[in-house]
Amino acid sequence: MTVVKQFITEVEDYLRKTDEFALTIMVSVKDFMHHNHRNLNIIYNDSPKKGFVQKYLFEKKEIPKIIKNHNINCYFSLANTFLFKSDLPQYVLIHNPLPFDRLKWSEVDIPSYLKYKVMLNLIYKTRLSKKVNGIIVQTQWMKNAIVSKYDYKGHVQVIRPSVSSNSATERLVPLNLHLNDDDNGYLKFIYPTSVDKYKNTRRLIQAVERYNQVSAQKVILFLTLEGQSTELVKYIGKIPYESMYWVYRQMDALIFPSLTETLGLPLQEALDNDLHVLAADLPYAREVCGLHADYFNPRSVEDIAYGIGKYVRKKNKIKRPSRKYGDMNHSYIDFLDFIKECELGKGEGSPHRRSVASQGTF
Repeated sequence: MTVVKQFITEVEDYLRKTDEFALTIMVSVKDFMHHNHRNLNIIYNDSPKKGFVQKYLFEKKEIPKIIKNHNINCYFSLANTFLFKSDLPQYVLIHNPLPFDRLKWSEVDIPSYLKYKVMLNLIYKTRLSKKVNGIIVQTQWMKNAIVSKYDYKGHVQVIRPSVSSNSATERLVPLNLHLNDDDNGYLKFIYPTSVDKYKNTRRLIQAVERYNQVSAQKVILFLTLEGQSTELVKYIGKIPYESMYWVYRQMDALIFPSLTETLGLPLQEALDNDLHVLAADLPYAREVCGLHADYFNPRSVEDIAYGIGKYVRKKNKIKRPSRKYGDMNHSYIDFLDFIKECELGKGEGSPHRRSVASQGTF
């Protein structure tokens, strides 16, 4: 839902100033309706779309009606998938790495494994090249994976997500969250994560516990999950996106052991906040952080613990140049420009294009 909210927010003013696009966007949150204007038509539809069958039926029955009623001539999905039986030009934002990464079955939850590594992989293999005119991804490694794995010949564009302001005064302080209470001078690490197994949280907790058992300088690990906190592992629950920059400002380091990501947005946000980063030694993190992070083997509890210790020992000596993303960021307007360039390249450009953005996740 954050992607849809940011997309609408960024394109709203742009569409007031141009008639190149008229967007019809389907949402499942009624609050988005107030963004409606002449070139931005928000359609509220709260029918279930989370399951594959529900999503298939919705796209088979409801979307064709919307396309017909609103004179749509281009379809854009923010949700990894596309329409199976449409002849419209289609463009897709692919932001789930599971079909492309070589994770073991034991490293992915069974439902996610079946949904993404089996079902979505099969859809891409059989239909991606036939149905999708252009793909947007967030990193070069994803582009390379799509082209090589599926022999995709269409347009693939790397467009990084924008990073919000890093000013703490412009960020909301989360209610009832007291990160500095009784920290005893301990160093504070944050891992914005989810319950997905590939996030590798279990190994991280083991590594933090192992480090703390043998070290005088303790570290506290903060996890954005629900759970039973201990003295040195704090479960702080899901933090609103609007408050994450405030949270980063309270931390000494971001630690990020995820086994796969398309981008790893917290990496980008942490660097933008001058927060030290410890990350998995994997292509997605190397591409985002480059020389501006310390790396560890995410499949080794011992190596993660060693990486924590190495950071602690060198903390006061670290003078790492800041890596800002101001001139590396794109905006969601670049998505529209990419679609326009692809369509004009086919000789089908017109002064007023229409596009549908699907917000449902797959």
